[in-house]
Amino acid sequence: MSWMQLLCATYDNAEHKVGDYNDAAILLPFFHTTMTCNIEVTLNEKGEFIQANVFSREKKIIIPCTESSAGRSGKKPESHPLSDKLQYVAGDFSRYGGEVTIGFNKNPEEPFQQLYTQLCKWSEAFPNNYKLRAVRLYLKEKRLIENLVESGILILDRDGKLIKEWDKEKKNPKPAIFDSIKNAQEATVGWRVAISSEPDTPLWKDKEIWDAWINYYQSTKTLSGLCFITGRSDSAPAKQHSKKILLGASNAKIISSNDEGGFTFLGRFITADEACSISADASQKMHNTLSWLIGRQGYHNGTQNVVTWAVSLKVIPDPMKGTEQFDDDAYGYDNIDEDYNAGQAFGKAFSTRLAGYRKKLNSTEKIVALAFDAATSGRAALTYYKELTGSEFLDRLERWYARHEWFYQKPDEKQVLIIQVRSPEKIAKDIYEHKQDDDKKKKTDNIIHSVVQRLLPCIIEGRQVPFDLVIASRNRASMPMSFKNKEDWENTLSTACALFKGYHFKNIQEKYSMSLDPNRTSRDYLFGRLLAVAEVLEKSALELADEKRSTTAERYMQQFAERPYKTWRIIELSLKPYMDRLQSNAPRLKYWFKDKLDEIQCLFNPDDFMRNESLSGEFLLGYHCQRRKLFEKRNDDASSDAPKED
Repeated sequence: MSWMQLLCATYDNAEHKVGDYNDAAILLPFFHTTMTCNIEVTLNEKGEFIQANVFSREKKIIIPCTESSAGRSGKKPESHPLSDKLQYVAGDFSRYGGEVTIGFNKNPEEPFQQLYTQLCKWSEAFPNNYKLRAVRLYLKEKRLIENLVESGILILDRDGKLIKEWDKEKKNPKPAIFDSIKNAQEATVGWRVAISSEPDTPLWKDKEIWDAWINYYQSTKTLSGLCFITGRSDSAPAKQHSKKILLGASNAKIISSNDEGGFTFLGRFITADEACSISADASQKMHNTLSWLIGRQGYHNGTQNVVTWAVSLKVIPDPMKGTEQFDDDAYGYDNIDEDYNAGQAFGKAFSTRLAGYRKKLNSTEKIVALAFDAATSGRAALTYYKELTGSEFLDRLERWYARHEWFYQKPDEKQVLIIQVRSPEKIAKDIYEHKQDDDKKKKTDNIIHSVVQRLLPCIIEGRQVPFDLVIASRNRASMPMSFKNKEDWENTLSTACALFKGYHFKNIQEKYSMSLDPNRTSRDYLFGRLLAVAEVLEKSALELADEKRSTTAERYMQQFAERPYKTWRIIELSLKPYMDRLQSNAPRLKYWFKDKLDEIQCLFNPDDFMRNESLSGEFLLGYHCQRRKLFEKRNDDASSDAPKED
């Protein structure tokens, strides 16, 4: 229950944000929900119709709700007490041929009676609230559909029945309501009461209306019981818990106990409350806060939702984002010297960033990380939960960045070195997402969800990246010809190098620098260097003839990763015509490349060179670093190693 208690504490710290429409997401008052409003109806204080307008763009408003209506579903969904769909707010809905939800077919007036009865009781409890009284008096007349038709909002057919959907073949201008919603009978209504002596505030922004409903609804609760979150026994227990919590799974509930015919709790408990009893107030705080945090600063992909926050609401870095959440200029470096480690510059820049957070965030500040996913359309599960102090969180985030930093080279900007750490989602997509048919897409989405879920504890808890992801990234990066976009492959190559480097980070003897290490003589690293030299050699010869095509090294890269010794012979023999072209056009460049190949091969242990075992991800590090160094040398006019040819 600890994470629920922390959500309640966060709500208390964020009370000043309740109902703030200007925030990235809306923190709801108790016993309220959001609704997409299509039609705004304006009344005067006597409850007389003035006008109606259509919201052509999506307009989310705050409306009162009961526990039952907030989580409504099924054939007879319960009405909200003030604003709702036309079948609930229009007493003349069925008179104009409106189609009610199937459970109300026997009594089409029932939805309206539900809302009107609740509104009357609420309005009578606050007789001085003229806005509630105005809406109640207007609904009593049962003329909403009639007024909306007269205003041109809704359209009738020849039989005087409401038109549900607009026929695209009609030559008449399409009514605005069909830009707002496809089925006009499903339109929702929000209220505004205009009076000259008072500010013209719509009811969905009126805090007096919010407070009136909260006070009234709480007064209807007479039972009390033990709350497992607060520990108090004088609070009214929640009958139902909210939905609309997770993005991508709005109907999924985190807490639900309506399976009285199965074995969810039967056999151990007689009633659901014996298993878990939560007060209505605590449930509102917890669910409203979680929904607000996810909408405001959470990560979601499909039904998967992840959020990390400080209970005090202080700003913290987002562990689900990579370096894109910071200023890119802080991690871009031009023409780095050969002896300079770009990782040191990156680490210094990132530590400076975190120092700003450390000043604002107390070392004992409570940080919470939660992840949820929807098992079915109506059920959500907590899939990850971790509490940390502020210092632990920042230390582990810094450790993740330090271990998994690697450079990325834009295909069209060879002079710029960008150090990056990819976000968990981008890492997953680098490895597993590629062009596929629709049948495989859902399976791939599930894999991406799984990878993100597995990387989360690596970031939050400092765990080692799973080795199968290291292998999978190596395999994917070894297939450059399967990528239609060169930039996608460069990102995948960067990810593969970063994961391999991060996996071996704890081994002092295996720490890898982002700069080329000419003293590293491991077999895999040297084979990677050879492949890079072969690729750049061929590219140089192709550019002399103004040819643009893939090189032999690129085409054979996957085979080279599996059988390096056998494949290297094929690649090396294929270089002869390009050597001859360089001999004719740039002889000094030819001999420089030849010397570089000989230099690298001389570093091999002969037995290692002739072994035909597959290469680990280390070969990608050697390949990437060597290729980067060759591009720098080739484009550096002052280079003595590879002088510019006339």
